[in-house]
Amino acid sequence: MRVNALFNDFGKIIELSSQEYLSVNTNRFKEIFNNHGVLLIRGTKVDRDLFEKFTGHFSSDFIVHSAKVRKRLSKDQTVQTVTEGYGPIVLHSEMAYSPFSPEVIWFYCETPAPVGGETTVGDGVQFYRKLSPRAQKLLMSQKLKYVNIWAPDRWLTHFPSESPDEVIQKMTQLGTQAHWINSETLYFEYLRSGITKSARGLAFANGISIHRQYEKEVNTFQESHDKQVRHGIFLENGDKIPEWLCNELTEIEEKVTQKVSWQNSDIVMIDNLTVLHGRCAFDPALQRSILLRMANWPKAA
Repeated sequence: MRVNALFNDFGKIIELSSQEYLSVNTNRFKEIFNNHGVLLIRGTKVDRDLFEKFTGHFSSDFIVHSAKVRKRLSKDQTVQTVTEGYGPIVLHSEMAYSPFSPEVIWFYCETPAPVGGETTVGDGVQFYRKLSPRAQKLLMSQKLKYVNIWAPDRWLTHFPSESPDEVIQKMTQLGTQAHWINSETLYFEYLRSGITKSARGLAFANGISIHRQYEKEVNTFQESHDKQVRHGIFLENGDKIPEWLCNELTEIEEKVTQKVSWQNSDIVMIDNLTVLHGRCAFDPALQRSILLRMANWPKAA
């Protein structure tokens, strides 16, 4: 295992031999990961099978992204495609809007776009430090309220055999306020801090900016026939996210964004609690194939 700097201020490149992909020193990996937030792993030819085996060294608690636009490619359905399309996607924490948000994400590059299409990352710890005192005070004093309207394809992913009453009971246990709009449509509100406490310090990690993008580009994130706005974000007290805060976040995002220039077989491992990610635009005529897998760390016995 060889370790080098990824960016000047955070992240590491891990170079592995082919054998090291199959016999991962997970303790050493997690130590580096916890200290640096994002790892770019390369060194040998990787296919889907090896990607699945490699990520399986770290956890068995994998999460399926329930959005229908994410194709499920592995037998257990946890290796999936990323958001379809070719436009840019702003920095965000994956699935921060729900209690099913993962702690760690792996991206795997099958085919890089020859030009553009980089995955972007931003250190949430640096992001928080660049927030104005006014913004820090607001986000530390109020959680974010995520509002969701889920069709059956979303909630059945997580509750395939539960009765309607059992779904509400389990969603309540997960910290949401949920009810049925009708026999098929689940409404829930989820409170979550926009700031994460971590070993590296306080980190800005949430979905404010991507919810703003979603409201403008619904069909980037949903099937083309589904025009309904199914997600919203507010302050804990129900107020809209202030425009001055959104403008500030846009300015900071431009300062902290780094680009991961993909090579075939690359794997990028991201701490979803402290590192934001997104995507650069690319020409739709170009082929690009990036897959992902998401998980929570194994719970201590």
